[in-house]
Amino acid sequence: MSNIATIEKRPNGIAIVWLDQPNEKINKVSLEFVEEIDKLFQTLENDTVVKADVIASKKKDWIAGADIDMFGNVKQKGDFIQFTRNGHESLSRLEKSSKPVVAAINGACLGAGTEIALACHGRIASDDKATHLALPEVMLGLLPGGGGTQRLPRLIGIQKALDMMKQHDAKRDEMRSFMLDEVAKFHGILTPEQRNKAVDKMKEFRQKKHDRHDKKEDRKLK
Repeated sequence: MSNIATIEKRPNGIAIVWLDQPNEKINKVSLEFVEEIDKLFQTLENDTVVKADVIASKKKDWIAGADIDMFGNVKQKGDFIQFTRNGHESLSRLEKSSKPVVAAINGACLGAGTEIALACHGRIASDDKATHLALPEVMLGLLPGGGGTQRLPRLIGIQKALDMMKQHDAKRDEMRSFMLDEVAKFHGILTPEQRNKAVDKMKEFRQKKHDRHDKKEDRKLK
């Protein structure tokens, strides 16, 4: 059983993963976080009852970024390799999940949080003024290290992605237009209507992607 998240299974086959890091005011990404969330989603992937997943937070923010305290444990070259390797492998498995995974965002979604959202198949967010997505690593002299430099350009285009990474924030209109699939009223991101709409949209997108792949394979055989 994970200490970082709990699973709520709905009768319609949707599993809601509730993030709620114990003894913390915010959810933040650490080695423990990555390992537990990875195991949790592998369990959901193998659960034949679950048809789709939604990641939400019981805290006021979604995921406020990486656990900066981890950097204090880096004493020599190579100390951070395991964390980055585990993170990339975990997000790759999430991205390739056979079931739609939707990020239901309210509050801050920063740094590693944004990179997790980018690995999901869809993103819905509340219209609350506190809700925003950003890649603030540049403020620490870093670039996003969880695949965001690849996934963000694929989603919104190279120029907009570069602007966002350099300016460490996303303007609200750009966030709504390019990064999100749905914007809902505050506390409305997990209503049955919004949740099912987002999941249905992701299923439709994945089916179209599958159909394109089949057509491409058919052309190779001809």
